[in-house]
Amino acid sequence: MKSVKVFVPYGAVGLNCTEEAFEAGLAMKPDIISSDAGSTDSGPYYLGSDHGKYSIRDVKRDLKRMVLGADKLGIPMTIGSAGTCGSDEGVDMAYKLICEICEEAGIHKKIARIYSQQNAETLKAKYREGKITALHGAPEISEKTFDECSTIVALLGAEAYEEAFKNGADIIIGGRQAIDGDTAQVGPQVAEKLGLTQVTYAEEILNVDKAAKKITVKRHIDGGVETVEGPLPIVITVNGSAAPCRPRNAKLVQKYKRALGAQEKAAIEKEGAELPYAALYEKYPYLNITEWSVADVNGDLVQCGLSGSPTKVKTIQNISFQAKESKTLTGSDQDVEDLIVELLANHTIG
Repeated sequence: MKSVKVFVPYGAVGLNCTEEAFEAGLAMKPDIISSDAGSTDSGPYYLGSDHGKYSIRDVKRDLKRMVLGADKLGIPMTIGSAGTCGSDEGVDMAYKLICEICEEAGIHKKIARIYSQQNAETLKAKYREGKITALHGAPEISEKTFDECSTIVALLGAEAYEEAFKNGADIIIGGRQAIDGDTAQVGPQVAEKLGLTQVTYAEEILNVDKAAKKITVKRHIDGGVETVEGPLPIVITVNGSAAPCRPRNAKLVQKYKRALGAQEKAAIEKEGAELPYAALYEKYPYLNITEWSVADVNGDLVQCGLSGSPTKVKTIQNISFQAKESKTLTGSDQDVEDLIVELLANHTIG
């Protein structure tokens, strides 16, 4: 199977990275340079206002690195969710900046623009045909919902990009793109399949009302937190900054201390060692953890594991950089204030 090496320099176009880091990425000889240019993490404002989150200057700086880097290596370049929200204006803005970069550098590129903005009247017709419904747990919708939206975008898959490449595009600018990072997709997809409400990026569970079958959760959003309430049962995915789980009941910890699954036991005995406390597993059946295989759930082996993944990871490399510049702070209020201003300016924080 042919491998493809993808260089992703930014979490989002406009967030910056060091020149050293970018050059290290180019040195790894990627087959393509690709980056997301937006996120749902920032909330609905940018989609509603049809304006990007990051300054034009910062976006052009990041795009310039990508365009010139791709040209240097003779490889294609793509971005998705242009202009933060992936609207037509976002795509056109990125196109304008890339054209400026190419003109300034004296290079010529074939650029493809993929639009994903939708017409409200078309969507209302689809709604009347029963082809558009609200997601589980979301508010009910009506034809009025589409009229109240200032900007509507659909999610792009890979097919449009494939078509652009087939037509010889060197650079592809995509509208709203469906990517794992935008959706933290495992939790939401599980919730969708189970028909349950979902809460993502949870920071803290504030209250569980068993009688009313409701839960109140504090969740992380870009720039702060919000408090939401949902019906039980519910699927909750936890943000990395959330507090660690409190210790379990000590009695239960001790009761199940020796619990093992069949694979764990097999791994111990494979090395020729005797299974410790073997008699306990016959005396206390609850210590034998039940494991389900693909066959137990009638799963399709073709869709499982590495063979079932559409993405093949060939290698993962860690790059360590040594600091070439250092600053000494006195601890004065002015020094601290100046440092914070600098970190905010280059998007190291904020």
